[in-house]
Amino acid sequence: MNDLPHQTDSSTNSSLLYRAVSQDRDAWRRLSELYGPVVYGWVRAAGFKEHDAADIVQEVFQAVFSSLHRFRGDRPTDSFRGWLGTITHRRACDHLRKRAGRPPADGGTEAQAMLQQIPDRLPEEGLAENANNHADLIHRTLELVRPEFADHTWQACMQTAVEGRRPADVAADLAMSVGAVYVARSRVLKRLKKELEGLVPEIRMTNSE
Repeated sequence: MNDLPHQTDSSTNSSLLYRAVSQDRDAWRRLSELYGPVVYGWVRAAGFKEHDAADIVQEVFQAVFSSLHRFRGDRPTDSFRGWLGTITHRRACDHLRKRAGRPPADGGTEAQAMLQQIPDRLPEEGLAENANNHADLIHRTLELVRPEFADHTWQACMQTAVEGRRPADVAADLAMSVGAVYVARSRVLKRLKKELEGLVPEIRMTNSE
């Protein structure tokens, strides 16, 4: 999942990252919807006030828009989240430097002090690559792709993959065959993985039997 999205045949690659690199407007909107709250949370955790954090988020996505084609992601140590965190840190520091150059009444003194305290990276708990940090992103993505599936297909996946129910019990409740439940779960999870290809590590969800 770490291959460059723009190295893949456009006729078969429908990942969100690939579409964003290809300047797809809907993909950019979705990418900002998914990662906007992540960046905002990082910035707020670093001590910025709401209005400053909102400005930094906007600046971050302007930078991402202009440089996403440079994101490699083809090495095991590469990750979109880490790359985004680096951009966020730089924009946060830039924001503080701009504030520090203003008169004290406009926050210059406060910005100078904050600039001296800001770490080389944003809080580690915000950047670490683990399942807990990706949970919200995965759930937001699921909600975005939900309209693509019939309700019984969606319920079959959610009840087995998320709630951990046995496929046989779900099949009985939804008047489906057990095989159809497995197929439904596979379809939704395949779509989720494709959407998030290159953005998060391999997705693992509950595996009910």
